[in-house]
Amino acid sequence: MRALERCHLPLDSYPFGSDNRVVDGLLCKKPLITLEGEKSYQRFAAALLRQCGLEELIAKTPEQFVELTLRWVEDKNFQKSIATKLDALDLQKVLFETGNARYFKSALDAIV
Repeated sequence: MRALERCHLPLDSYPFGSDNRVVDGLLCKKPLITLEGEKSYQRFAAALLRQCGLEELIAKTPEQFVELTLRWVEDKNFQKSIATKLDALDLQKVLFETGNARYFKSALDAIV
C-alpha cells in the first residue's frame, strides 16, 4: 500500500487484470485506467470504475488505453476532475456495503 500511495497513476494489467490492485488503488484515492476486454477477468476493473462513476477511465481499445494514459499525464484538469470524483465517493459504501448480508446468512443457515 505504501508503494501504491507514492505512485501517480496505476494502470491495470492486460489481459489479466488485478482485482486487488483496483480496490487498493481506489482506497488510496489513486485512479486506475483499464482496458476492458471480453472475458470476465478482463472486466472487473471496468465494473468497479462504473460503480464509482468513473467510466471515463475505461478504454475499449488498446489505442484508447494509450490515449487515456497520455491524457492523464498531460491534462491537469482531467486529473483534478477525477480526484474530485474520488474525494466525493464513500468508497466503503460503494465497494463493500452491498446490502446482501441477509442472503449470505440465509445461505449459511441452509447449509447448517
